[in-house]
Amino acid sequence: MGEHLGGRLPAPILAGIRSDFLAVRDYIFLDIASCAPLSNSVQAAIGSHISDLEYGFDKSKAMEWVERARTQYAELINANPADIALTKNVSEGLNLVASAMDWRRGDNVVVCPTLEHLNNRYLWHNLAQQKGVELRLISSKDNAYPLEAMIAAIDSRTRLVTLSSVSYVPGFLTPLEVIADVCRKRDILLLIDAAQSVGPLHTDVLAMGAGALAVTTQKGLLGVYGLGFLYVDPRWSARLTPQHVARFGVDENKMAHVGVSQEPIQWRAGARRFDLGNHNLIAAIAASESLKLLLSVGTKAIQAHTVGLAIQLSRGLERLGMPVCKPNTQREQAHVVALGSVLPTPNGAEFKTLLALHEYLTQNRVRSSWRNGILRFSFHLFNSDEDIEAVLKLVQKFI
Repeated sequence: MGEHLGGRLPAPILAGIRSDFLAVRDYIFLDIASCAPLSNSVQAAIGSHISDLEYGFDKSKAMEWVERARTQYAELINANPADIALTKNVSEGLNLVASAMDWRRGDNVVVCPTLEHLNNRYLWHNLAQQKGVELRLISSKDNAYPLEAMIAAIDSRTRLVTLSSVSYVPGFLTPLEVIADVCRKRDILLLIDAAQSVGPLHTDVLAMGAGALAVTTQKGLLGVYGLGFLYVDPRWSARLTPQHVARFGVDENKMAHVGVSQEPIQWRAGARRFDLGNHNLIAAIAASESLKLLLSVGTKAIQAHTVGLAIQLSRGLERLGMPVCKPNTQREQAHVVALGSVLPTPNGAEFKTLLALHEYLTQNRVRSSWRNGILRFSFHLFNSDEDIEAVLKLVQKFI
């Protein structure tokens, strides 16, 4: 992630992908940062399974689907399947890691709350109240993570640093290399919210230096609500003690009395110790089908396509005089384009104009999102140059 490659998906491949997504025929869908439209293939896979007369009877068959999705996701992010846990969503993944650490009063967490989704803020305030952990809250002044200030805030009591691979708003790509290297050298867990990056962008957890990385399937992974994946570096998983326990996370072969005595729990190796069952089978089937598509196209090619589209839309909107949030460097450009400011003036002129534009685009069947006073457009592999041309025409007509 972070390597910008040029070019669009070949026309025949793009046409085939678009034909599998009914939503892109009826809408200009520029809102993958919120949720994914379901492909015909995903819907057919779900339907086929639900219509199976033996649905739910054969648990071993169900687990095959779960393990297939786990393995496919591991391949997508260059990880070992043993280092992937299944969760309900990003929030659960973040909380599982936070609650598994052996906190001591006076330990601290470094976070930039301005750029985080609320679900990567609340848990740290709860941790501070429950465990006496200090929060090092670092402010952002230019819509990007203040990485130097975050690194400067690290000291001998810092146990965890958390940020997003692509910020919630305005959606810039975070250069993780330096802060990841600092965390590795100082034995600090780097916890990444990857809700906005995995799928539309190439992700290599080994290259980025993630200690743990949480994602959900209903956005860039093109699946449904109710399933997420949690990657945990094996150097960290062995040091984490889950506070939520289920048999899927326990190595029962090593338990002499299967929990009826006071023997210590023998956790499964790797991230599987965080598995809580039963899993969301329908969501696993959907994820497996969509992961098959992402793997077949390749995330480097998808990133080249989505980032290229984002740059094209950004330049077009800028020519029209719109307040585009621009990253400090081109390598921070992700598949997201945002209009406005992270800290807008409520009910100010710009705020009102952008909100009216969002409503106008919605009326004209353009799916975008309104978040914290920012109008956000986000791309995936099914988007095209024609989508951008249509949006720019509508914006020009609006102004």
